[in-house]
Amino acid sequence: MKLIKVTTDLKVTTHEFPTGTYKERNRRLRELIGNGCETYEHVMPKRLYERFGMENTPTRIPGQCVSMLVDGEFLLKENVPNLAGCYLYGTDEHGHPIMGNVLFVGEEWGEEGIDFCGIEESTFQTLEGQLKKLTRALSEEKRCPRCGNTEIEPDHNFCVICGLDLREKENVSTVRRSACGGDRK
Repeated sequence: MKLIKVTTDLKVTTHEFPTGTYKERNRRLRELIGNGCETYEHVMPKRLYERFGMENTPTRIPGQCVSMLVDGEFLLKENVPNLAGCYLYGTDEHGHPIMGNVLFVGEEWGEEGIDFCGIEESTFQTLEGQLKKLTRALSEEKRCPRCGNTEIEPDHNFCVICGLDLREKENVSTVRRSACGGDRK
């Protein structure tokens, strides 16, 4: 069974769910998230269930329930918003972003409770299509370079989420450089 990765530059890739011991699987999941991920956080983003129709509770079919894994320390590192993750998480409603690459994995009932697994095939096909459609749409939208907010009206001069002055090109270019690891002013 497979998992889906969505990067900060809105690339959707598929990977085999890691095999091996619990420790080996978790190490591989952290590597897939990248950016020095040492611990990942399990996230149940509401739009994944409300808008994409994914199952939010493990069923008797392994991998039918889907959740998102993110770097547990993403706010402590230089990173950029994951616009797909932010959309699904509802960042535009509460202002708390998802930063860095994200993984979509399945869940199953294991011997000691709920475990992560690959995504069941029909669920995988549906989710992969929805994520590709979402990332295409997000790639085309105007957005704040600091927080990724995509609801920017042409007559607004400030991002309603983070307050960045969108009129000043210096702010925009400085934020882009620092988000990508460049020099800060």
